[in-house]
Amino acid sequence: YAWAHTPTTLYRVDMADFTLEAAWFFGFRNEDGSTRTDQEMVDIALSSAGEMYGVSWNPAQTGTGTHHLYRIAVPTTVGVGQAVATRVGQLSWYYNALAFAPAGTVRPTEVLIALDNETQLAQSFMDILDTTNGTTTVVGGLGNDLKSSGDVVAINGLGIFAAVKDTAGTNFLASLSNVGTATILGGDLGFTNVWGLAYWDGVLLGYTQAGQVLSINPVTGAATLVWDYNNPEVPFYGAAVSPNVPLMVP
Repeated sequence: YAWAHTPTTLYRVDMADFTLEAAWFFGFRNEDGSTRTDQEMVDIALSSAGEMYGVSWNPAQTGTGTHHLYRIAVPTTVGVGQAVATRVGQLSWYYNALAFAPAGTVRPTEVLIALDNETQLAQSFMDILDTTNGTTTVVGGLGNDLKSSGDVVAINGLGIFAAVKDTAGTNFLASLSNVGTATILGGDLGFTNVWGLAYWDGVLLGYTQAGQVLSINPVTGAATLVWDYNNPEVPFYGAAVSPNVPLMVP
């Protein structure tokens, strides 16, 4: 499956037509199981083993420790219960892009990578997040004053891709090297706030804050609208797919 989400709701995507086939509300928890009510999910990632993680923020931006890493448990029954997000650790930066990078891409083993979107920095950086405690290791910067628009996806045998934006806020598709350097593919995506990226059957899938689903060519960066929810109740914040998803569906 591929997954998409809003700040409050996780969706499973029907890959036959890219519609949302099931939904669970996020339930945020501390390590001790107590409920958190101050968090929204910014992005999610899925490992090759099917483990889901997410990064959050406090939209009110009050107090200390506003950004966290969570491990997410999705109920096995469709649409029943909550997608329980249990806190792993506090994050040092505001990350808006998350993905598992396959073994042999960024590190010899599979690792959780994240792109920051800190306003005081001229460029975004690609970091590795420790899934046991949320500590970070800096890999490298995107370069050329590029910031993360909202997501990164890494596919075994294909590469690492990110939705990025320039200083004018124009969104592009970029490929990332193993040290985080970004190379823009093609021109302006023609859509703004591309905050989610996934992959299926030869194309990248883009999800926008306006509820649009895009098909993006991973070579040329050309984007085409394939579905428009046109609904403020479905503002996509992110998306995820396994790094070992087949490059082409038989």
